[in-house]
Amino acid sequence: VVGHRAMSLAIDYELFSQVAYEVPFNGNTAINGGWYGEADNTIAKISKDCGCPWYQGADIKRAKALLAEAGYPNGFAAVMEYGYANQTPWRELLASFWKEIGVTVQIKLLDYTVYRANLDKGTWTDMTWSFIFPYASSMYGTMSQYVPGRGGNSNSGWINDPKLTALITEFDASYKNHARQLELVKQARAYYLDQVYNIPDARGTTFTVFTPRLRNWQPSTNLLLSSSQQLNIT
Repeated sequence: VVGHRAMSLAIDYELFSQVAYEVPFNGNTAINGGWYGEADNTIAKISKDCGCPWYQGADIKRAKALLAEAGYPNGFAAVMEYGYANQTPWRELLASFWKEIGVTVQIKLLDYTVYRANLDKGTWTDMTWSFIFPYASSMYGTMSQYVPGRGGNSNSGWINDPKLTALITEFDASYKNHARQLELVKQARAYYLDQVYNIPDARGTTFTVFTPRLRNWQPSTNLLLSSSQQLNIT
C-alpha cells in the first residue's frame, strides 16, 4: 500500500487529464461518488472523501520517501500492459511521472485478445488498465467486483482485503436500510482511495453523432463504469 501511495503521489493528475482528454481532472474512481449523488471526482473531492493526500501530486520528494519505506529506495522496473493503441500518449506520460521517482516502466501494447485473456486470468505483468467484465448492471454487482471469490474477473485488480470485503458484505446485507447502505458505500470509497488500490483514470467528454431522423430518444448517464490503472506492488 505504501508503494501504491508513492506511485500516485508521483502523478500530476491535472496534467494527466489535459494530455489524455484536454479537460480538467474529474477522474474515474473505482468506487464512484456519483453512486450516491456526488459526481464530483476532482482531486480536491477525492482527497476530502478519503482524508488522504495521495492524489495531490506531483510530490516527488514525498513519493521517493514512501517508495523507500516500501522497500524500493532505488526504485524498480515494471511493465504496463494495455490493449488500446489510442492510450499510448497518456501511458507514456504516466511512465515519465514514475521515472522521476526511479520507477522505470516499459509500456507494452498487446493485441486486445491477448490483453483481455491476461486480464481475465490475472496473469498481467505488474500493472494494467482494468475494468468490469462482465459488466455489472447495478451497484451491488459493481461493489462485489472487489470481493475475492466472485466469478470471472469480477474482482477487479485481484484485491484481497478483509476490511474492504467486510464493508461490502455488510452493504449487501443492508439492502433494507438505504441510509446504512449509503454510509457503507462512502466508507468503502474512503478506504479504497486511501489504500490507492488503483490509479484513477482521467475522464473526458464523449460526443455521439445521430441521424436527424432519430426521434423520442433520451440518453442515459452511466455512473457504474469503473476504469483504473491497477497496481501490483507492495
